[in-house]
Amino acid sequence: MIRSLLALSILIAAAPASARKLPEIRVAMVSYGETPARVVGELEPLARRLEKAARGRANLLFAFGTYGDVVSWVELGKVDAAIVTPGVLGYLVHHSSGAAATWRYLGSEKTPADNHAACVTAADSPLKTLDDVRAAQAAGGAEFLFVDLLSVSGRILPQIALERAGINIAPEDVLYTSSHGTSLQKLLAERGEKPRVACVWERLLNEPANKGKFQTLDLPELRATPAPPDALLAVGTSPATKVLERAARGMRADLETDAPWRERALEVWRSYERVEDQGGRHFLSRVSLDGLASLLVAHKSLYGTEPRLAVVFSGGGAKCSYQVGAVRALEERLQKLRAEYKDPALDIGLVVGTSGGAINATAVALGAADNPEDYEAFKQTWLDLDQRKIIRPSLAVRANMGVWFAACQDLIFLGLAMLYARGKRRSAEWWGRRLLLLGAAQLALAALPIRPWWLFGDDAVLHHLFLWAMWGVCGGGVIQCVSGAALVLLHRRGRITRLREELTVAVLLALVIVLPVLQTIRMLWVEPTLSQNVGILELVTEKFPMLMHSTAPADADKNAQLRAMSREVFARGLLKRDLALTGSRLAAPGATLPGDLYFYAPASDSSPAPNYGERGVALRDRPEMLFDAMMGSGAIYPVFPARTLRDFPVPGESADIVDGSFSHRSPVEAAVLWGATHIVVLEASPEEISPRGAFAANIGAALTHLYDQAQLLDEHSKQHVTTLTLYPSPPHIGLLDFSGDLIAASVARGYRETLGRGALGGAPFHKEPGEPRFLKLER
Repeated sequence: MIRSLLALSILIAAAPASARKLPEIRVAMVSYGETPARVVGELEPLARRLEKAARGRANLLFAFGTYGDVVSWVELGKVDAAIVTPGVLGYLVHHSSGAAATWRYLGSEKTPADNHAACVTAADSPLKTLDDVRAAQAAGGAEFLFVDLLSVSGRILPQIALERAGINIAPEDVLYTSSHGTSLQKLLAERGEKPRVACVWERLLNEPANKGKFQTLDLPELRATPAPPDALLAVGTSPATKVLERAARGMRADLETDAPWRERALEVWRSYERVEDQGGRHFLSRVSLDGLASLLVAHKSLYGTEPRLAVVFSGGGAKCSYQVGAVRALEERLQKLRAEYKDPALDIGLVVGTSGGAINATAVALGAADNPEDYEAFKQTWLDLDQRKIIRPSLAVRANMGVWFAACQDLIFLGLAMLYARGKRRSAEWWGRRLLLLGAAQLALAALPIRPWWLFGDDAVLHHLFLWAMWGVCGGGVIQCVSGAALVLLHRRGRITRLREELTVAVLLALVIVLPVLQTIRMLWVEPTLSQNVGILELVTEKFPMLMHSTAPADADKNAQLRAMSREVFARGLLKRDLALTGSRLAAPGATLPGDLYFYAPASDSSPAPNYGERGVALRDRPEMLFDAMMGSGAIYPVFPARTLRDFPVPGESADIVDGSFSHRSPVEAAVLWGATHIVVLEASPEEISPRGAFAANIGAALTHLYDQAQLLDEHSKQHVTTLTLYPSPPHIGLLDFSGDLIAASVARGYRETLGRGALGGAPFHKEPGEPRFLKLER
């Protein structure tokens, strides 16, 4: 993300020891990830001049970050100085009151004469004029490549000029590349469905490598408006900042200090507000998928070590289907990145999952999203989830529903028959035959091999009503067939000649009223869980062998199949990425296990060892437990029953494992403790604030607050590594919306939004500011 990020390896080296210890000045810089050749010739001029001016007075340490990083470090006083872009300066001036500001303006770089932006297309693009762009928009749209939300030359000025020329840009038509150079590369190397326009520094077009490859759209206003210069700020009042200010006084010949910098900064911010909807909570720290790629590529250059990328799958039941499309988009981008840089380390090294995300993590660790064929099988696994099997209460609960459903139907049927019979009495056999027909029709309907979710569109309430109705239809059909056959038989044997219709109505009405009360009592005080979770077990034993390129073990016992599949994963070395799954152990007398567990499995002997301590459970030592751990992590207790691990932790003992998201909704800590340098968190739920108001709403908000407090370990862990989080855009499907149409739409939306083509816009990730990491540059 910052102008100098990718190639600073050429400048990083150990400084020679000094006879006297000089003070250190910690300098923050916004960085873009340009190519090495460009960084050498164009490293931030202010950084070069500042280093020269401070020579003999102080040692300069530089920390490089995104716009959001630098703003955070300045506002929290984590640096002594900052070299900021016009967008960052505009933000700081707008959001800082004079008395409360933690920083002081020291001066700006003198504006280069060629500091202009340009809107360009590839030389062979059909978009050669602004009229061509307008025509393309009318025919379905053009795609615009911007550098960053706060980039003045790479986004703000060009977008304003385009809009004044009558070209209004929709958020779904924007991609943020994180780099001027990447924008130009994408014009040449990647041709999307829509023709593309890139907004970059005009001077890049004059470089020998770029001459003749691009054409510039005619925007006189943009050509006449130079981008404002970068600025040097002092932060705080430490002794280091005093040295900095003395060094800055020696740079007066190179700095503009008398210009109306504050008004200029506010004008930049007003320009930003014209083109950006700030409704999102993290608008300042939004990053694109290409921005993530730049961070990975830059890591080795900056720090001399390979990046270790972890993908964390949060919990959320059916909502986790969003992660399936999201991780596929991530895999595709990483494949292009590895091909471009010929570096196999630019890949996912670790996957971590909890709850519903544990299923996704296990599949991705097996390589289910890194090629189109396996991805289709992976996606189909989610599409085949049928809520009629997954949300399946006990037989007693379903029987109660069947009796109630049958009573409701019979009451309506009997009432209508009595209303239109005009006093005519029917025989018991007459009633029995019709009940038989009604029951048989319902059983036939329940037995149809169809998945009717498409009938209800995206209305989850209708999906669940249909689910409950089908339980009633099935149970009611059995009861009506039995009762109808009994009436026919008793009538023919002379036991019953006529039905006492008034008494029957009274009995049916009593059942309709009493049965829901009994059902409520049973479900709250008798039944241990809402569902038996048989559907997930059946699906895993049926579908995961396809992801393993294996066949399901021939064993009628599903649990035995699960253990055999687990052993096969380790016997054949099927894991392609290190895998960690979280689980929560239910309390038990005399238990020796912690309540918070990490089940982990390295993909190879060369994988680093995690620092999980007593919470870690090495699955290589217990190869039969892999899928049991996955099922336990996904057991949304008490909706689903706990998963019991036999002979664990020692022979003769057992442990009940439930939803890992009780302690780790998004288990970032597991990734940090296993050596991740970069983490992508794929959330399953939108980032929303619980509503408050009425008592019931406040109870929900209080429970959400308590749940959030249990996640503080993971929140604090985000500060230690580079963490990017993707949230689905609202509205999203619900926890138990296991129906084909809703799942398919969720998967597709995850893919689109990760690429930056959805409601979240072209920069869908939120990057945590984290802590600055300082480097010493060679003098």
